[in-house]
Amino acid sequence: MSENRPLSTGSVLLRSSNPFDLPIVDPNLISYLKAPEDAVKLMRGVRLLLKIAQTEPLAGYLDGNFRRPDLDHRTHLKSDEEMIQLVRERVETVYHPASTCRMAPQEMNGVVDSQLRVYGIQGLRVCDASVYPWIVSGHTAGACYAMAEKLADALKVSIPT
Repeated sequence: MSENRPLSTGSVLLRSSNPFDLPIVDPNLISYLKAPEDAVKLMRGVRLLLKIAQTEPLAGYLDGNFRRPDLDHRTHLKSDEEMIQLVRERVETVYHPASTCRMAPQEMNGVVDSQLRVYGIQGLRVCDASVYPWIVSGHTAGACYAMAEKLADALKVSIPT
């Protein structure tokens, strides 16, 4: 299960003007679920998954006697607060970074315009998941393919024949 519309965010910043210096990446791991709504949504998702697991036909395939600390068959009995703590302990990234180079007007802290041109750097465009203002709900690859096709069409039109 994953949170497709998180409110908690991290940042990627330039370390210097030297293009060979690694950027400063802060995924906000210390407060991964900084926005309380994110933890609540994940907790509700876990509750739904536990309910599904206890419903036939799936329930018949699960071994209720199997015991392991991280697979507690009594998790569904935890309070919301306990469940949120469990979510906070176990949450991790799905490694689909996006929105680090967002498409927006420059005065709104945008990095690229609607033609994917980087503000202030002539001839440079960015065409990947970093330009989406918010992460897409589906797999990022599909949205990137669509964006690349749109940019390719725009570039073809701009080339004199």
